[in-house]
Parts: sequence; structure tokens; C-alpha cells
Amino acid sequence: MVWSSTVSGESGASGELLVTGEREILVFVGPPAAGKSTFAHRFLVTNGYAYVNQDTIKSRSKCVKACQEALARGQSVVIDNTNASQATRASYVALAKAAGTSLSLSLSLSLSLAAWHCTQ
Repeated sequence: MVWSSTVSGESGASGELLVTGEREILVFVGPPAAGKSTFAHRFLVTNGYAYVNQDTIKSRSKCVKACQEALARGQSVVIDNTNASQATRASYVALAKAAGTSLSLSLSLSLSLAAWHCTQ
């Protein structure tokens, strides 16, 4: 997946998603309310990515299993959690290696959210 983006004011980014057709795992990393879920649903799920989120599945082991099952079906997967620790991300790194697929990490933090965190 390749994302070509231009900033369009404070409302966020607009751009074009270029899906390569190659199977991949995309792991989002970022704090709550950073826009991870919105981006996943707007640009990835609508392009055939399996959506894996621990808030809905309830455990990391179930998320890893759901990711594994989607890869077995030939789908790319977006992991939509905070994934803040290296240990959390390690499960998906190992899964990508085992499946022979690419893995990308995407840090999600808006400028306004970054500024707010600086004041806390």
C-alpha cells in the first residue's frame, strides 16, 4: 500500500490510496483518538483489508489469530490498536515473517493532538 497525501487544512489529509495488490500487515501505532480507526475504515477496509481491533475482539491472542486467518484467505490486514509496546508489535512481526508477507508500522499522531500532549 502506498498513500499519497496533501494536507487540506485542519480537517486532515486528502489523498489517494494506491493498493499494490500484495498481501501485507499494516500495524497502526498511536494514542487513542489519533485517527487510526477513521483512516482504517475510510481507506483500508473499503479496499478489502481485514480489520482487526482489540477493542472489539477483546484479546491480543484473538487479534493475532484473526490476522493469521485473514492472511490465510489472501487478505491484507490492518491492526487498529494503540500497539504502543515493542512486545505487542512483536506478535505481528513474527506473523509477517512466518507468512512471508510485508509488515508496515504507521505512527498516527495529528499536530493538534501532539500539541495537546505537550501541554499535559
